[in-house]
Amino acid sequence: MARILCDQRVVEYSVEFKLKVIDLTEKLSVTTIQIADALGLHPIMVYRWRQEYREGRFVAHPTRRISMAKEPADKPISEKEKSELKRLRQELAKLKKENDFLKKWDRYLKDQKQPDSDS
Repeated sequence: MARILCDQRVVEYSVEFKLKVIDLTEKLSVTTIQIADALGLHPIMVYRWRQEYREGRFVAHPTRRISMAKEPADKPISEKEKSELKRLRQELAKLKKENDFLKKWDRYLKDQKQPDSDS
């Protein structure tokens, strides 16, 4: 999962997406502004992508950006990990029951003390 290292969220589009947008601007008989508006992009971004394409500067820089490309599927979980996950879930269920019981007990004790404090 991507990490966000600052308050602002920065989205990074894949090179394939950028190339498709550039291809649209060159092949269609509409303006770049119309294409950017249809895709929900800022026109300056599309102009910059076109310029970077002409200069041959499409290089991915891994920073605090969130990739819009599909991430590869997770590797399958091994039997050892499955058994550990099952054990942890059972332990979590047990601890939740204990916690609920303690909350109820605390509530019961508070209810028992209230009538005594009126005297």
